[in-house]
Amino acid sequence: MENQSLMTTSSALRRSSSGSLAAYTPKALQVSCRGIATPLQAARSGNPCMAFLVRDHGAEKVEALVKLQLVELNELLNLKRPLTERMIDVIASDIVADFRALNMADVWLVFRRARSGHYGELYESLNTAKVEGWFHEYFNERCSAAEEESIRESDQFKLDTRRVSETLRENEHRIAAGALRIRMEGTPPE
Repeated sequence: MENQSLMTTSSALRRSSSGSLAAYTPKALQVSCRGIATPLQAARSGNPCMAFLVRDHGAEKVEALVKLQLVELNELLNLKRPLTERMIDVIASDIVADFRALNMADVWLVFRRARSGHYGELYESLNTAKVEGWFHEYFNERCSAAEEESIRESDQFKLDTRRVSETLRENEHRIAAGALRIRMEGTPPE
């Protein structure tokens, strides 16, 4: 049943008005995301966020891409109690609705991490709460990493660039020092 669903979803994506969605199938992402290991690398991957994909192709097609990833995850984990087709539908819909700022490289990375045990033991089953919990954890990690990077860049910029207020303060200090010297020595500075 899942293989039939996967084939139907794949066929729908191939019939898409734009062939660009084919770049987000599990096999294509496996190749294009090979070197991605962190949320910042996924963010910088050049893939458009899901909000743009939804705008350009519709929510159903983007959900279909996420479903393909979920079906592949289900097959690769070989669990006693895998996700049902209904669970896959709900999870894909929730991910596209709740995490539109993420891109397909992020989705791929979450599932890759899940396969490797990054989110903990699966105990031979998957459910909606587990999968959506991975996305909440990942999203928080991605936001924190982006925040830290932004602070580092800001600190670097501060070191490289003098502020106008600092320059003005130094000029005022030089003027005041010159005026003090004039009063003490009685001659103007050169």
